[in-house]
Amino acid sequence: MDALCGYWRIPLAEEDQALTTFITPYGRYRYLRSPMGFSGSGDAYCRRVDIALQAEEEKVQAISEFPKPANLTDLRSFMGLTNQLTEFSSDLAAPADPLQPVMSPKRSFTWTEDRDAVFASVKKALSATCASSF
Repeated sequence: MDALCGYWRIPLAEEDQALTTFITPYGRYRYLRSPMGFSGSGDAYCRRVDIALQAEEEKVQAISEFPKPANLTDLRSFMGLTNQLTEFSSDLAAPADPLQPVMSPKRSFTWTEDRDAVFASVKKALSATCASSF
């Protein structure tokens, strides 16, 4: 949610748009979205921000509770998530590097304690990155 222009992203109900009509030398205009300064726009904006933050907290929780990979498909799913989030933090790619060789289809999938520790550290880094982004 954009804090600078967030108010203008809140649509006004069709029946309320006529109440915002104003006249200029160039014609009559009405707001289609809530401008700053309207009595209810601040509350509506705060509700939307609260919903967005709650959704982000659920994403962080989902990352922290990501199950240990049981097969190559599970690991690829997790690594795909890691790769998507590396644009937000360059610190995510390096901890995940030890898991790259496991993704080779030429090798059999074996999960060791070392890989489990790397997996846990990557989850922790992902959760911290997502939590700090909001």
